[in-house]
Amino acid sequence: MLHQVNERYSTLKDKITKNRVVWKAISESLQNLQPGITPGQCDQKWCNLQQQYKKYIDNSTKTGRGRVSKPEFFDEIEEIIGSSHTVNPQHIIDTEQSTTSLILDTSAVSTVEEEGGHRSVEKSKKKMKPSSSIERLEQKIDLLIAEQTATRQQFDQQFDAMLKMFQKQHEERQSTMRLMVKAISRKCKRASDSDSN
Repeated sequence: MLHQVNERYSTLKDKITKNRVVWKAISESLQNLQPGITPGQCDQKWCNLQQQYKKYIDNSTKTGRGRVSKPEFFDEIEEIIGSSHTVNPQHIIDTEQSTTSLILDTSAVSTVEEEGGHRSVEKSKKKMKPSSSIERLEQKIDLLIAEQTATRQQFDQQFDAMLKMFQKQHEERQSTMRLMVKAISRKCKRASDSDSN
């Protein structure tokens, strides 16, 4: 499974392809070795392996903690996610310097404010989406608006056609009623004329 994940890791992280599609492909490729394995099982196994790996890395970088045994498949996972920024951050803040130097990560905006002679760092929680993602989102919105407009026009045309049909049927009924009233009134007039004679 780790070999399959390694081959498809960029697809898992690209935010365009849905992860379930990738896990389905991985589970299908593993059917010969493990029949009946599902995409959900592959996804869960990968999550568990990543958590064990990150726990081991975090423990090894901090002092005053007990030893944690090296997780199973450590080298294989290291090969896949070892360079990931969630495991090994690109930028760090050096707290030992007298003046705090801030190195900004491009994914978050940091601001420095003076508060009683002390500096405080406030990270914004919002991350800027890449312009390509925004453009794709705008294209999807434009497409949805165009589809909605076309559907509305089609509905209006169908409604107008039905309204015309109902008006025509109403006029035909009115005409039939008028003819019936005239015929009945003539018959009544003849009957009254014959009675008077």
